[in-house]
Amino acid sequence: MPESRLRGLPFFEGVETARLQRLEALTATLSRHPHAIVYRTGDACDGLYVVDRGAVLFRAERPGRPV
Repeated sequence: MPESRLRGLPFFEGVETARLQRLEALTATLSRHPHAIVYRTGDACDGLYVVDRGAVLFRAERPGRPV
């Protein structure tokens, strides 16, 4: 059975391979364009995002206040 792609990610360190493979079987690979919004405060949680390439910027915005 092939090694899980998740194995190299620090978040999954120490998790047994069989569990990682089961989790990976439920995953989908998504690509996002630069500056795409992935999640907004208040959105329904629809899964777990793992960034394997690139970066994510988190910012809090409040109407009438600076970012």
